[in-house]
Amino acid sequence: MFQTELLTQLQNARFIPGSKMREHLAGMSNIAERLAEIGCPMTEENFCSYIRTSLALAPEYKSIITSLDTIARRTHTAVTSQELIHNLNMEANSAELEASMTKSTSAMLSAHAKAKGKDSKSKEKLAGKGKSKRHCEN
Repeated sequence: MFQTELLTQLQNARFIPGSKMREHLAGMSNIAERLAEIGCPMTEENFCSYIRTSLALAPEYKSIITSLDTIARRTHTAVTSQELIHNLNMEANSAELEASMTKSTSAMLSAHAKAKGKDSKSKEKLAGKGKSKRHCEN
């Protein structure tokens, strides 16, 4: 019964975009280890298949999986779960870094635009103060 529950958890595991890839893959690895501990070890091929299936809701990882599969076909080797996990974590880290940089850049540009807007308003006020109140009637 316990074995069935663990297999069901592994089959139903899904990565939710916006969550942490490292935690997702660690959870799946823990389930696979628990299965091995109770005498039901999983083949590399099956575990990799479960990982791929868990990414169905995250198409942004499709290209890395396709690249790994292409390399495996050309070299006549199988992608191991360690390689798959490593590369998925690297891809997730890169995506997080890029998102963080984009957010930082947006905040910096926004602050710069606000400062520039205040600067131009200050210049307009100064320009208005410098005008003479004389009126020429010629």
